[in-house]
Amino acid sequence: MPRVTLMQAMQKMIDKKTTPSFQDGLLTVRIRQIWVGILPQIILMHVTSMRLHNHVLIIKTNDGPTKDELLRLKNDIQNKINELLKSPVIQSIKIY
Repeated sequence: MPRVTLMQAMQKMIDKKTTPSFQDGLLTVRIRQIWVGILPQIILMHVTSMRLHNHVLIIKTNDGPTKDELLRLKNDIQNKINELLKSPVIQSIKIY
C-alpha cells in the first residue's frame, strides 16, 4: 500500500466533499498567508477585509492612498499569488 501524507489525504477529502464556497474559504486562508509575505506592512494595516469568491479576490480598504496603491499593484499581486499557489486561482481582483 503506498504511503500517503496527511496533507495529501486531507486534500483528497477536501476535493471530493466540499462546496465551492468552502473551497473559496480554504483558498482565502492560503492567500492570506501569502499576502502577508508579499505586501508592505503599511498596506496591510489599511486593508479591512479580503476574501476569494468565484476566482475573484475582493479587497476592502479604509484608506484612499492604499486603494490607489493596490489598484496600481493588482496585476502583480494576482500573478504572484497564482505563482505561489501554482494554480490560476485568482482570475481578477476587485478593490473597494
